[in-house]
Amino acid sequence: MSPIATVSNGLARGRDNFLSLRHILAGCVLVSHAFFVFRGADVREPLLDETGLDLGQHAVNLFFALSGFLVVQSLERRGVKAYARARALRLLPGLVMATLFTAFVIGPIVTSLPLGAYLRDSATWRFLVDIVPRFNGHATLPGVFEDQPANEAMITIWTIKYEIACYALLAIGGFALLRRRPAIVLAACALGFALMSLPSRIVLPDAVHSFARLGMCFAFGVGAWLYRRQMPLDGRFVIGGVLLSLALARTTFGLPVMILAECYGALWLAFLPTAWPGGALSIVGSEMAGGPGLVKAPLALLAGADFSYGIYLYGFPLEQAIFQFLQPSSPWLLIVQVLPVVLIVALGSWLLVEKPALALKSRRAVGELPQSAPVAEGQTS
Repeated sequence: MSPIATVSNGLARGRDNFLSLRHILAGCVLVSHAFFVFRGADVREPLLDETGLDLGQHAVNLFFALSGFLVVQSLERRGVKAYARARALRLLPGLVMATLFTAFVIGPIVTSLPLGAYLRDSATWRFLVDIVPRFNGHATLPGVFEDQPANEAMITIWTIKYEIACYALLAIGGFALLRRRPAIVLAACALGFALMSLPSRIVLPDAVHSFARLGMCFAFGVGAWLYRRQMPLDGRFVIGGVLLSLALARTTFGLPVMILAECYGALWLAFLPTAWPGGALSIVGSEMAGGPGLVKAPLALLAGADFSYGIYLYGFPLEQAIFQFLQPSSPWLLIVQVLPVVLIVALGSWLLVEKPALALKSRRAVGELPQSAPVAEGQTS
């Protein structure tokens, strides 16, 4: 019997599916929120009744798991100062631009107020602060989407505060400490598991429950890197996780077990030796960028392109705007209508904002030592 592959073996192959997974997960969030846009707070988004979490929440769980796996590598290679700079450059420029785009491009187009009144309204300017630094996903703009089932403009940004908290805890804890005592991350994962397994009569504040869930996923990803030489990558464990989740579905352990099982499944998929459709554009761009002149220039733009953050940030406000103007008859039609628009805007965000910001990471401060090449960090580092 051949030995079971580990995460280290997957890394050694030098090619992975993280980019594809990020695109697919961002698409899942877009799909899930189309139902919320269409029906408002009373909607039952896909998978909610069957699993206790909707499709978008499942996708966010996996975003956090993959993020933990990738960013801990950045901390190991670069140190705390460069790590913090890299995190800020990845999150903030795209978020700030998406906020400005929503407030001053989408807002004036869809608001029921005259343009002058919209710009003079203090709520327009308060929206900017509600998004950054408050990360209030329920923030609204004056006269914008006020007659629709959902009134929010940028609902997806609520997760960013939890991501920043995870980044900060990882930096404060210090990677050196984690390397000496890697079991600390297992304890963090176990704490999240325990909080999520509390009996239903114990009601946690929403913020605590959300951080327990997302923090557990992030800790899983960090742990997968720290224990990469020991952690197996085997489809049989994925099947086992599914079966265990089903067996415990009616217990208080069912939800956290399911979440950890899907986190493991995502890591397994990330290292399958195949290219997924979600990364197809980037792969085609990389392979054909050296082709004939008429093909080379546009396809070179797609080489390594990561649309996932742009899809995540712009998807909801564009869904809201498309819903207002085109009034689709179903959430699925809304998805079809909004997808090409989102992809174009996300590409613009990548080329004009995110990619140039990421390039700043390579500008080392005076006296900073050169860093080794990334192992599997990808563009979300």
